[in-house]
Amino acid sequence: MKRTTAFATALALSIGAAAFGQAEKAGQATKFEIKPLHVGDAAPALHIKHWVKGNKVAAFEPGKVYVVEFWATWCGPCKRGMPHLTKLQQDYKDYGVTFIGVSDEDLKTVTDFLAKADDTGTKWTDKMGYTVTTDPDQSVYESYMFGVGAGGIPTAFIVG
Repeated sequence: MKRTTAFATALALSIGAAAFGQAEKAGQATKFEIKPLHVGDAAPALHIKHWVKGNKVAAFEPGKVYVVEFWATWCGPCKRGMPHLTKLQQDYKDYGVTFIGVSDEDLKTVTDFLAKADDTGTKWTDKMGYTVTTDPDQSVYESYMFGVGAGGIPTAFIVG
């Protein structure tokens, strides 16, 4: 477990997850209250509609570690980091670590991207050997990124 701790410390800010907002009125779009996040806070839940690849994470389980990384199909640094995240997922899966890539793009954009190949002919779905989701209403993105005042993507959070 020492390797997991060292890994977690080196990769990103360690957070846990805070409850967030509710609908202002029945029938209206859900409005989320953004609360500042600090080390040790409970991590915001992953209210994700589309789990594109990998297993759905309904709730963060005690004793497990989750790396929640925000990315986009157009983001060069995000794409360059995907093979590294895949390797880390492989290296740490037996330690209870789950990597989750969250894009705020729509489902079609993400699925089309995964079906395409990079310059070497490798499909992006093969380069992303971890869970992939979409968050087109940006509720999860806002809960995490605005909660800590993060500036851009890729940005990863360690939960657990």
